[in-house]
Amino acid sequence: MTGVRRIAEAFLLGAACVPLLFSCAGREAVRPISPAGAAGAADFAGGSDASGGSVHTVFPGTPLGENARAAMEDAKSGDPAKIRALLPYFATEDNERLVRFVATLDARAVGPLLSALDDPDPGIAETAAGLLGELRAREAVPKLTDYLTSGRPRRYAAAWALGEIKDPGSIPVLIASPSDGNPGVVKASTRARRMMRPTGRPDSASL
Repeated sequence: MTGVRRIAEAFLLGAACVPLLFSCAGREAVRPISPAGAAGAADFAGGSDASGGSVHTVFPGTPLGENARAAMEDAKSGDPAKIRALLPYFATEDNERLVRFVATLDARAVGPLLSALDDPDPGIAETAAGLLGELRAREAVPKLTDYLTSGRPRRYAAAWALGEIKDPGSIPVLIASPSDGNPGVVKASTRARRMMRPTGRPDSASL
């Protein structure tokens, strides 16, 4: 399974899931990013893109809109502001295509994504966290840890990202996550711990 597909499917944990870049049952209701046959797709039958124009219903394989394509071209320059400007399009376009593109930027994307973790828009911070996980950005671990323990909306995404990065230093905060009280955070943290353990050796906190 490719990294992109893994992101799209990793958190389809139950009927309450909203299909997003990485969705998780129990978290706050959010805008669907990649409706792929799960509940919530019908809610994204219309709307507007980041520039206010009309958008199509999004599903994997949908061609990107003109504005999103232009934003991708701009981001190829490596300009941090141009890279960050891509993030709103994850709410209106085929996120699999966008994730693949951000992966090609590699280390150039890390700085803008770290900055975006502080964005007041929960959707932007959520998307940034997931992309940092996909990039396996170890330098993001401190800020992702802060995000996970902040009480902010959609903080489950920080746990998802920590599981992808697999830095042993994040294990204590993941083990402590059951006290969070948010089911999405608990599920995402449990998954993250499982991602870190050697195959076939469950950690005691997830039993």
